Amino acid sequence: MIVKDLARFVGSLSDGSIPQPVQIKAKQTILDCLGNALSGRYCEEGEMIKSLADCSSPTSEASVICYGTSSLEKAAMVNAVMCRVVDLDDGHKYSNGHPSTVMVPTALAVGEYLGSSGREVVTAVVAGYEVFVRIARGIRYSAVKEKGFDMTGLAGSLAAAATAGKLMDFTEEQLTSAMGIAGSFTGGLYECLSDNSSPKLLVSGWAARTGIVAAKLVQLGFTGPASILEGRKGLAQAVTNSYDLTNVLDGLGEHFEIMGTYFKKYACMRGLHGGVDAVLEIRDQYGLRPEDIKHITIYTSNFVKQYDKPFPISHIAAQSNLPYCISVGLYNQAIGPDEMIAGLNDGRVNEMFRKITVVLDDEMERYNERHFDQMSAVKAVVETTGASYKQDLYVLSGEPEKPLSQQELEDKFVFLAGKALSAERSGLVYDRVMELDTGDDINSLMKLIGKPE
Repeated sequence: MIVKDLARFVGSLSDGSIPQPVQIKAKQTILDCLGNALSGRYCEEGEMIKSLADCSSPTSEASVICYGTSSLEKAAMVNAVMCRVVDLDDGHKYSNGHPSTVMVPTALAVGEYLGSSGREVVTAVVAGYEVFVRIARGIRYSAVKEKGFDMTGLAGSLAAAATAGKLMDFTEEQLTSAMGIAGSFTGGLYECLSDNSSPKLLVSGWAARTGIVAAKLVQLGFTGPASILEGRKGLAQAVTNSYDLTNVLDGLGEHFEIMGTYFKKYACMRGLHGGVDAVLEIRDQYGLRPEDIKHITIYTSNFVKQYDKPFPISHIAAQSNLPYCISVGLYNQAIGPDEMIAGLNDGRVNEMFRKITVVLDDEMERYNERHFDQMSAVKAVVETTGASYKQDLYVLSGEPEKPLSQQELEDKFVFLAGKALSAERSGLVYDRVMELDTGDDINSLMKLIGKPE
């Protein structure tokens, strides 16, 4: 049974069996997640979600970032939501989701409570990634495309259970049950995109909470189905009619799925980044100014076309609006959370927005169907008064094939953490994270980020 085989791998994984490049990648995902959470803590939605933690409660198991302490599941849930709200969190193109926004808050909360070492936390994050990505690839994108499931929630709950169980030193049988329980109650739907409501921001938190509660239930003696994934009434058949679980375990322990992580440059949904990349590359290559541009046409697939929407009226709506993000990018050196919000009331952005057309292109649709890992591919045409410029873009910035440098990741972290921490403290957090695989206790990191400065 697949979950049982994954449980066996998770239980046996040790930091000594994880290659150094994989450990570095894991630390980068932790760093990126913390940067997002530190920025998200002081956004409107971060202010809203922190009250859920009820830090006045006598239960003090884990830290809520820049706030206080709460129970394991509440701390992980609140921190995971904070990781999502600015929409600069990393992701994984082969899983069509955001694994680290589930695994990192789960690992930090449970690790802090147990006094786990940095090495143990890194190992648990790597283990959770394996569970998330492999299950997501087996269930396949059709679960999202046809049924409307959010893969971050769907696979995330099982992965969070595995992450928590790993730190709790579960046996193979306990890990299997934890994932079986989590899988029995997992989910998350994309209907929120129809009206730009909040579940998109909440899904990682819900998955982290579900996984931790499942692990706690196993500690009490409850059990879960080992056949939760492939069973006749299991998860795969429930969410899609075209799943393929035959290759879920291929290469397990030989290559690590976390190496497929991408890191974002723009504070918007990943499906928009191809269009933004293409237009900004044209601007930079030819030295164009916004006022030079008469019209922009984006030729793409149905996947990207779905983000062609009217001018947004909220921050959440802006995060899934391709013409808006391109317009913001043309008038700013960065597309961060502040620029995304400011553009809502910027007449120049609104004017540029009206110059952009997104066209469903048969050639790009066929390409999309053949290349699941490049769904955000576009062809962009920028027209000026005297010329027309074209750019085909298939691989997005931040992908493993086009990675951000360590310096770029550090700069991004310092930028995001700036809302919450001084430059000095940000530097300490950066150093502590990048030394996690040599550190003895995760609590030293959590003390740096657990309370407001």
